[in-house]
Amino acid sequence: MKINQHKGAGTEAAGMRPARVSRFARRLGLRVGFVAAVALAGVVGRAEDPAPGRDQSSVVVGYGVAGVFNAQKASGALFEWRSGAFWRSLRGWASANVATQGAYYAGVGLYYGVPLGRRWEVGISSGPGYFRPDRRLNLGDSIEFRSHVECSFRLGSDQRIGLRFGHISNASLGRANPGSEFIQLTWQMPVERVGALFR
Repeated sequence: MKINQHKGAGTEAAGMRPARVSRFARRLGLRVGFVAAVALAGVVGRAEDPAPGRDQSSVVVGYGVAGVFNAQKASGALFEWRSGAFWRSLRGWASANVATQGAYYAGVGLYYGVPLGRRWEVGISSGPGYFRPDRRLNLGDSIEFRSHVECSFRLGSDQRIGLRFGHISNASLGRANPGSEFIQLTWQMPVERVGALFR
């Protein structure tokens, strides 16, 4: 019986290793991706072509899915205010993400965008926020840090459509730190034009 128990424990431990390695690999890959994006921003930013609308504050709305690599996923809406550029391409943001099951995230942070020509823009973003869990999405703590890479295309009237991929976790501040990856489709419009819709 002792031999069987030893084998069972070994099998369980072996089964847990791939999950841990997979989680570590995903987080390492995201960090490497963010570093590469920062490096790209530094190189391209030297010869950047100023894009229209960068000095204007804007409203961003979107819809996406969290838990991209998990069995259980949560979908929800994004509402975000983004300031005009106050230092080169650096902008501030205040964001609220609401999941259909009741979880939500509200936070603030910084966004740095690099224009690629007159219409395309690649950016990186990060910031802390408050998170309330639900039965599908529990990230281990009420304080969570959200980071993402974003690619957007400028339409007419300084509107933009974009796609962002990112990671949210509590940086091991909580007892558990499962983290979650998300993907969101976004639409951005200058605040002035949003106001004009209601006049």
